Parts: sequence; C-alpha cells; structure tokens
Amino acid sequence: MNRFIKTLLFSFFLLSKQPKLGAMIVTPIPVYALNFAHCQELFDEPNALTFFKIKQHLLWYQARGQLVHLDLSDTNLYMLPPDFFEDVNNVLELNLSYNHFIQIPYTLRYLARSLGTLNISHNNISTLADLTVARFGGLLYLDASYNTIEIISLNPLMLPHLQTCNLSHNHISLVTPELQHLIRTTHINLDGNPIPSLSEHFCSAEAFDEALIQ
Repeated sequence: MNRFIKTLLFSFFLLSKQPKLGAMIVTPIPVYALNFAHCQELFDEPNALTFFKIKQHLLWYQARGQLVHLDLSDTNLYMLPPDFFEDVNNVLELNLSYNHFIQIPYTLRYLARSLGTLNISHNNISTLADLTVARFGGLLYLDASYNTIEIISLNPLMLPHLQTCNLSHNHISLVTPELQHLIRTTHINLDGNPIPSLSEHFCSAEAFDEALIQ
C-alpha cells in the first residue's frame, strides 16, 4: 500500500474566543490530504482490505483532531461500502469525480455534519435526491457537473448553507421549484443543459414556499 500519499494540504482556520481577553484569535487546524487519485489498480475489483485501510487512515487523523481532504477521483469506483464512513466525522472535502457512480453513495450520510465540499462530477449519476437523506448542514460547495441528471428534486432545506452549485453539462430540461430555489440562493452553473428560458418558469417565492409545505 505504498501508493497511500499523505501530505499536508493547507491550514484551515477557525475563529475562537480567547477566554480571558475576550478577543477573537485565529487557531490553525491542519487539513491533511489523503490522495488516491488515479490509483485504479487499488480498486480494480471490490477490495474490502483497501477500503478498510483507507478508513483506518481516516480514523487515525480523526483521533488526533485533524480534518481530511479525501481524493478518490479516477479510481475506477462503482460503489462505496454502505458503512465506509460510519464513525467518521472529519472529512472536510471529498472528491469522487471521474468514476462510475450511478447514484450518490449511501454512506455519505455519515459525513452530513463535517462535509464542506463534495465533487461528484464526471460520473453517471441521474439524481441528487439521495444527497438529502440527511441534513448536510455544512456543505458549501457541490460539483455535480457532467452527469446524467434530468430533474432537480432534492429538498433544499437539507442543504441550508450551500453557496456554490455546479450542475453544468447534465440533461436538465425542467425548471422545478427546487431548482428555482437553488438559482435564488446559490452561485449556480447550468451551462450545457437543455433548459428553456428561466423567466418563463419562475414562480414567486411565496408559491415555492407553499410547494415545500405541501
């Protein structure tokens, strides 16, 4: 397993209040990169041992209070074990791009509290509804470009702080209330989709709220 690359990616800063002086200070929290990009030979076949060793790395960093950027891009993956991220809460960024996923891996629900960036671009995913099986309260950036998504039916209330959403180069042609909400509340990229004029389909904010209640 000498292809496991562990490098210091960058320092992530959190604001914390100093108890005695009441001043705001910046405390550096290291974010480490676990980079397996392009290591397709590790995942030629479903390999429980490989997934086990990756998870042990994640838990090792977690025990030391360290955040992780996990890169599994271009690794010929079709699936992740359902319990892969169980007990893991320190993955800040996850890159699953350039693989063969046909749906959002169910195990991502375990990262609902920690995940800030998710890249699932260049797969064969047809829906984002599975992303809202849990409330991803910390997710800020979502890249789902170059998939086969036709309709946006996810519940935006489960992605309350999403800021940037890349849905370019999918098959989206219907402007749903959920998509309208994303257009209003995020920096969204819809290039390369067969969407007609958005102004013809926009409903009022009040109508959208009523649709969510129903």
